[in-house]
Amino acid sequence: MLLKKLSLKHAVITSVDRDDLNDGGAEHFYKVIIETRKINPKTTIEVLTPDFFKKR
Repeated sequence: MLLKKLSLKHAVITSVDRDDLNDGGAEHFYKVIIETRKINPKTTIEVLTPDFFKKR
């Protein structure tokens, strides 16, 4: 994984709005954060999320 290869000290996780998903993409954020912690537990993580509010 690129995160391990780069030995990042800080990672920013973000996405576009996912109004097509029931949870607005929240599970994707969760999975990425968990995997990031497994690969490099010392990396600090900043998360820029959409509002997860359905606008339909």
